[in-house]
Amino acid sequence: MQKINHLSFLRMLGIILPALFILICCKDKGTEPPAFKPGNRDYVWTVDTLKAGPGDLIWTSEFWGSSPNDVWAVGGADASDIAKWHFDGTKWTRDSSRTSSNIDAIFGFSSNDIWISESPGSRIFHYDGQLWKLFGTYSLPGYKYLNMNNMWGRSPTDIYIVGGADSVDGVSYKGIIMHFNESNWDFVKIPNIRIGFHLIRPDYAISNEYYILGTCFESTGDSVKIFKFDGKNLRLIYVGENGSMSFNLIGQDIFFTDSKHILTYNGIKFNLFRDFSDVGRPLGFLFGRNYKDLFMGGGIHGNCEVFHYNGIDVQSIFKLPESVLGFVWFMFLFPNDIFILTHDDWNPIVIHGVLKN
Repeated sequence: MQKINHLSFLRMLGIILPALFILICCKDKGTEPPAFKPGNRDYVWTVDTLKAGPGDLIWTSEFWGSSPNDVWAVGGADASDIAKWHFDGTKWTRDSSRTSSNIDAIFGFSSNDIWISESPGSRIFHYDGQLWKLFGTYSLPGYKYLNMNNMWGRSPTDIYIVGGADSVDGVSYKGIIMHFNESNWDFVKIPNIRIGFHLIRPDYAISNEYYILGTCFESTGDSVKIFKFDGKNLRLIYVGENGSMSFNLIGQDIFFTDSKHILTYNGIKFNLFRDFSDVGRPLGFLFGRNYKDLFMGGGIHGNCEVFHYNGIDVQSIFKLPESVLGFVWFMFLFPNDIFILTHDDWNPIVIHGVLKN
C-alpha cells in the first residue's frame, strides 16, 4: 500500500475539512424554509355562475384540474347530468354523462386520468380523457351507506380515499380508508373508530405518511380529530371541538389553521407560524402555493372576502358577491391562476383570478 506523507495528509485535510463544513452548513440550512418571494396580488377577476336550468339545484364542492384550460368542478345536484362541470379556458359547460348526483371527491394526475367518488354512495368512476366510466361498486357488510369524501394520491398507482360507513340501523358508523394499488380499490384494515374522515393530504417529509382529518359526531357535541397514517396504522395527534382545526398541503408542506392562526407540526407538537387574530374575522380553509402565497376566505353571509398572506401582511384581495352563502368552499391554484368556489341560494359561483403579466 502506498504511504501518505505528512504534506499529502495536510493537503487532504485542506480539501476534506472545507467539504465537511459545506455539508454541515447545507444540512443545517435544509431545515430552514426555502426562500420564496412575496406572493403577487395583482389579479384580473372574472365571476361565473354555473346554471343548468330553471329550478335545478347544484351544490358543487370541489375542483381538480390538469391546467387552467382543463378544470373540473364536481358536487351534488338534483340530477346526475348536472353534477360535473368543465372549464376549457374560456367557458364552463356541464358534462351531461350520467354518473352520479352525489360526487364529493375528485383527484387526478392528467387530463386523461381522473377519479371521482360518491358521498353518499358506493361507486367510484374513472375518466380516460374521453368518457367517465364506472370503475367499481363497493360495500361493507353490516353498513348501508358509504361516504367517500376525499382522495389524494402520490402516483397513479398509489391513491387513497377517506370517508365513513353508516350502519343499517342509522346509529353505528365508522371511518373508512380505501387504497388503489395499480388494479383495484380495497378497504384498508383499521380499527373501528366512531368518526367520519373527510380530508387526506400527504406528508412529503416522511415517505408514505399522510395526515387525515375527521369529525366524531355525538349527542354531547362534535369533536375534530387529526391522525397520522402510515398506510397501516393511525396515530391520533389532535383532538378539538367545534371544527377547531383543519389543514392543507401548501407546496410540499402541511399547514394547519384554527381560523385565527396558522401552525406547523414537527412530529411532536404544533408550533405557531402566523397569528391572524388582527384580521378581525374567522378565516376559513387554507390554500396556497407556498408559505408566502396563502389564501383564505373569511367573513359571514353577505360580507365575505378572500384574504391573502404574502409573507409580510394580510390583505383582502376580493370581496365576494353579497348573494353568496357566507364563505369560500374550495380553491384550486395554478402558477398564475386561482379558482375559487362559493354558492348563492341555488347555484355554484366560480371566481377565476389570473395574475397580470
